Amino acid sequence: MMSRHWCHCEESSGSQDDAAISILESNSINKLKSNPDMGKRIYDKNMQVTQKTYAYQAPSLYVFLFYLVISAWTVVSILFLGLKYEETGKADVTQLVILAFLLGMTWYFSLGIFYRIKMEESGKIELKSFRRVIKTHAQEMSLVQGPLLPIGFLRFRLEREKVYLFCIATDQTLHQVLSFIRSKNPDIKFKSM
Repeated sequence: MMSRHWCHCEESSGSQDDAAISILESNSINKLKSNPDMGKRIYDKNMQVTQKTYAYQAPSLYVFLFYLVISAWTVVSILFLGLKYEETGKADVTQLVILAFLLGMTWYFSLGIFYRIKMEESGKIELKSFRRVIKTHAQEMSLVQGPLLPIGFLRFRLEREKVYLFCIATDQTLHQVLSFIRSKNPDIKFKSM
């Protein structure tokens, strides 16, 4: 059974390709690790190009701070309800149900915000969040709307739904991914970008 080994190498001219091949031959191919860098061609062990990927991942600090704020809001809401119960001595079931519903919906939708977008040369797109992964194609997107501030959420309108991606609007990697999406789908509309 033949196994596939992957490495990421930058696009280059012939002399650099020869150098890459000699390096691969001198090193053990089993030790090669994949690295999803932006705009890199992926070569198999026979040095044949298999695909080109573009990826953007929101800064971890940004995502952490967002969920920290949501967590603080959750704690404050629960403490406020606890203080109200302590004053009156009874719990209002309606308020408990409403608060539980609001907190549940907040966390459900917050965990659905995507933090990574990866696009292959063929136009296939993968969006990753903590709650789910969506696989789609650039042709299925009709609108990309940028944030009003330099930091925020990028909104994609897909065929069946709208999805959001954590983003820093000035990031060059994000702009490369978006320009590649535009090249695969010239009919897509961009707003606030």
